Amino acid sequence: MAYVDTGAAIADDTVVLRELKASPLNKGEFDSSLQVIVDALNDLDTRVIAASSVFGLPETTETLASEVLALSNDYSQNCIVDTEGGAATDTLSRIAGLTETLVILIQATSASRVITVEHGTYLRLASGRSFILNSAYDSIFLRMGASGVCTEISRSSNQ
Repeated sequence: MAYVDTGAAIADDTVVLRELKASPLNKGEFDSSLQVIVDALNDLDTRVIAASSVFGLPETTETLASEVLALSNDYSQNCIVDTEGGAATDTLSRIAGLTETLVILIQATSASRVITVEHGTYLRLASGRSFILNSAYDSIFLRMGASGVCTEISRSSNQ
């Protein structure tokens, strides 16, 4: 498990963590003995980007097939997603191969391969709004729930 010891000397704008569970940004899911200190960060999108580095989420590269992101590795990860057949646009409507409670940070391969993360049956996004990944710097953070349904934790649009 990746963490930064709260006793370590750190710079401002750093997320300081101690032994986190699978869903690190949801404070309600921590045992009473665990804590998260977020220092000098003003919005959740910034926390997600900082958190992905701190947690050391392994980076994987996957390609969509028939609007499904079929993961070959069942662990929390930072997933760089490519369109099916190198198409200019594609839609992500379902994630398969991820166990309940695991998290995934999704980014597009590049601005030339636009991916729409579609709110629907298997992806429950904030306010019922789909999200377009049209920059390599855009990201969406999801958590796998029961019955293969992912819920959004956060999104960041950086055009």
